[in-house]
Amino acid sequence: MTRLISHHRPARTAVGVAVVAALAAGCGSSSTKPSASAPHPSAPTTASVSTVPPAAPTGTAPGSAAGTTAATPWPAGLHDSRHSSASTAVGPTTAALRWTRKLGAPVAAGPVVGTDGTIYESANNGILHALDPATGADKWTYNGGGSSDNGEDLSTSPAILTDGTVVWPGPNSTLDALSPAGKLLWRQKLAGSVLSPAVGMSGKLYVADSQGDVAAYHATAAAAQPLWKTNIGKTSFGSPAVGPDGTVYATSGRDLVALADNGTKATVKWRFTAGADVEVSASVAPDGTVILGTNDPYEYGISAAGKVVWRYPRKVFSYSTPAATADGLAYFGDNDGYVDVVRAASGQVVGRYNGTTKPLSGNGIGVWTAPLVDAHHDVYFGTASGHIVGLAYNGTKLFDVATGAVVASYPAMTADGTLVVGSDNGTLYAFHSP
Repeated sequence: MTRLISHHRPARTAVGVAVVAALAAGCGSSSTKPSASAPHPSAPTTASVSTVPPAAPTGTAPGSAAGTTAATPWPAGLHDSRHSSASTAVGPTTAALRWTRKLGAPVAAGPVVGTDGTIYESANNGILHALDPATGADKWTYNGGGSSDNGEDLSTSPAILTDGTVVWPGPNSTLDALSPAGKLLWRQKLAGSVLSPAVGMSGKLYVADSQGDVAAYHATAAAAQPLWKTNIGKTSFGSPAVGPDGTVYATSGRDLVALADNGTKATVKWRFTAGADVEVSASVAPDGTVILGTNDPYEYGISAAGKVVWRYPRKVFSYSTPAATADGLAYFGDNDGYVDVVRAASGQVVGRYNGTTKPLSGNGIGVWTAPLVDAHHDVYFGTASGHIVGLAYNGTKLFDVATGAVVASYPAMTADGTLVVGSDNGTLYAFHSP
């Protein structure tokens, strides 16, 4: 089976919705291999390690909004190039459904939202849908030439360029650019399966593939002009993230690789090697701290200079890309079903949330989506046990919807606070409180 991986879709493992939380005191083309002289630190033994006190959160949610404004309500996977996975909208407080939509195959991809509210989502049959946000009806569909037997795992998201062009990492190792009306504008062939693209603050398009190529383009509706390409090593699962200083972060095997964009080429600034493979994307906090989940027992906070400044003891591995909010918090899930919240700069614990639902077969109960954080710091996520969960900041359960199949689609939020998330049961769900 071909895997097009934004967040890795693993062999299914062991979560859950009563909530447990914890509080402490208190994310030209150069085809060269990485430079052998680039710094290459390994997983540290001396970085600070947070602990999880056995007390519930107290007080109210942070006063500043979790998200920031963007060109569209949700223009890319994980919202933006830092991977904040946070919205300025207020999300649903009940399980009220605006609509559901069957897409004909498992919905593993994360949706994105255009300037006019159009929702773009694909299913594992290789078809991209442009959906009316009010009804879920198709405005148009585009067949990317995927398998007819639903054998592909399209767990990637499009990105919307500033001119409205939809850039979709579809099947067959291609990046397809579509007009807002669904017309194919251009197609870029890559060496491997294409991961979710990121649009940097400069407007550049950054794309990685499963063969380890990371590339930058000047992309518009007219064409994608290559600027540079470099290979960081195969077994790449993480989509590119971009820091406030323009550094591009990608992953390969056990490595997090920091790339300097020099205009017509990229150079490796440093590599960090974790204790086990990295199967998710990195995220970057507004202060430049990089938050990284791995298959070793820790979540890491790494400075822009490549120094590990904190380690959080998850104790199990993670298939959940962290959210790095505008106000400096980092949210990340794990395969025991917890979503932990720490201060991105220091690793201090802010809260710990857990949903305790029964596993589906051997899938376990892990949080396989990125957490989505709304303006009030309410948290939304999906689980391997097939649940879509909403929690208030203080841990109060807002809703828990069982879909009967794995939920690994990274959620998105529209401008009016509609939560959109897919399930492997083939359904896209849109929740909106009246």
